[in-house]
Amino acid sequence: MTSVIGLDIIRDVKTDYTLMLHHITHFVNSFLEYSLKGMEKMEPQRRKVYVTVDAEHKPDGSCRPLTIKMADNSTYAIDRIKQICRAASMVGGRGIRYTIMIGTHETSLFDEQNGKWFVEAKFG
Repeated sequence: MTSVIGLDIIRDVKTDYTLMLHHITHFVNSFLEYSLKGMEKMEPQRRKVYVTVDAEHKPDGSCRPLTIKMADNSTYAIDRIKQICRAASMVGGRGIRYTIMIGTHETSLFDEQNGKWFVEAKFG
C-alpha cells in the first residue's frame, strides 16, 4: 500500500511541476513578445537621405564636415565629430562614416567618396 501512495505523490508532484513549467513558459513568451513589440516602437525606422555637406579639406587629405543642409534647406552645424571609420550603413550603402554630434543628438553621416553624402534619417 505504501508504494501505491508513493506513486500517487510522485505523479502529483510531476503533474504540478509540468503545470508550473507550462505557466512559466507562457509567462516568459508573453513577456518577450511584449518587450519586442515595445522595442520596435522605441527604435525609430531610418531611411537614406542625401544631403549637401560643407566640408573643410586639408592638405593631408583629411576631410572635416562642418554643416549639413537637408532637402528642405534647413542647415545644421556639426558641433563635434566623435568617430571616423569605414562602415556599412544600416539603410544601405557604405563609405566613410562620421559619427557626429548636432547639439545633443548623435547621428551618422556617410561620405560615399563619389561626391555624395547621406544621413540615416529617422522617420515614422
